[in-house]
Amino acid sequence: MELIQTFSNLTRGPAVNRNLFLFCACFVAVSFCGRWVIAEELKPPAVLPFEGEPSEWAAADIAFSPDGKMLAASWLFGLYLYDANSGKPHALGTSPGTMLNLQYLPGGKALFGSHNRLVPIFDAASGKTLNTLKVDEWNELRLLASPRGDEYVIINTDDQAETEPVRIRVFDIKTGQESRSGVFKYKSTNAAVIEPTAGKLMAVSCNGGICLVNMADLSMAKELGFGEEVDHGTPQALAFSPDGKYLAATYFHGTAKVWDIAKGDIVEDYVEDGLYDEERSYRCIAFSPDGKLIAVGGGSRDGEGEPFLGLASATTGDLVADLSSQLKGHVRHVAFNPNGKQLAATSIGESAVRVWDVSSLTGEPVRPDSGGSTTDIREPPAEPAANKAREWTSADGRFTINAELIKQSEAAIRLKKADGSIITVPKSKLSAADRVYLESLGD
Repeated sequence: MELIQTFSNLTRGPAVNRNLFLFCACFVAVSFCGRWVIAEELKPPAVLPFEGEPSEWAAADIAFSPDGKMLAASWLFGLYLYDANSGKPHALGTSPGTMLNLQYLPGGKALFGSHNRLVPIFDAASGKTLNTLKVDEWNELRLLASPRGDEYVIINTDDQAETEPVRIRVFDIKTGQESRSGVFKYKSTNAAVIEPTAGKLMAVSCNGGICLVNMADLSMAKELGFGEEVDHGTPQALAFSPDGKYLAATYFHGTAKVWDIAKGDIVEDYVEDGLYDEERSYRCIAFSPDGKLIAVGGGSRDGEGEPFLGLASATTGDLVADLSSQLKGHVRHVAFNPNGKQLAATSIGESAVRVWDVSSLTGEPVRPDSGGSTTDIREPPAEPAANKAREWTSADGRFTINAELIKQSEAAIRLKKADGSIITVPKSKLSAADRVYLESLGD
């Protein structure tokens, strides 16, 4: 009652107070029994409102400070800075418009973002603009800061029609002078991220796959996911694990994957079943600070259906928590607090940030000590008896592969190729004959 009264008083106060918000207490408790999820009902998240009407096409970009004490959000009317612990607004800075690629620089004393061809740098304490860098004659797509904070990277194309190759440019963050550049053979990109420990690699989504780029000279180090039997489209979002050993990716065609960088393949025990839904499109992803969870956000592919925000194990792909019912629009941005206690998200059609307390979540299955309401995560059927390698065909007949079936669930199968690598294939992408064969195996 006291919290409700406090919020009521704030909303009746002066205009400046209407920008304040209630930072509610909330909790999530999830545990496992096998692959069935036992979860208590989720309480509503804290809602951090902005000034102005919601947008039908944009959502505020968000970022936590490195020490986890502040939460920044870029919206139409400025840069909002909040105290992450108390929920009180800390400062409001001016910006040229809704910025993308919002991020704190190492040390947390400054942050920057991008708007059209401008790169404003802000004081993290006051929100005041310290400097504004300009990018001339380029259609800016992605903006990244190096882990050392001495460089920033812009990935762009010459025109919005994406008829020219993807270009990467690296600049000195103090002077704005370009230090090096490179050109890719690919012509489109949706996401990019720099490995967070040493900053030696950058991952860029390109034309259906992922390019790993050497930061020193912008040469190609490795390619992931190109030429797969099942085409999920170009990755929509990318995130490195905190130790830099794994890379998570979301796809327009309703799936998320976690790659082992050293092996160049999907993490051995990771299965896409928990998140796979061909009716969804996933647009954002983030690793928890301990590397055990991934947060995946998006919504229906046609834009008309329900939003989605889920937390899954980064090692197995099992869905840990589904927060979708507490959203009002398709999710575009997610961020974990570096202290591991909070998850923030923003959605299209809502001028607010929603923040959940996720301090009780774990990415590793544990046996529940007590009952609770049940979120039905379908348990995969038992593994079929050992099968000899056979030929599998895609639904459109364009692709075939000779591989051994090692596991099947309701939504997908796991195949072992001749070279020993393991792949996951949604059943909906298989030929009718293959689906009939799988049904004949039973449970």
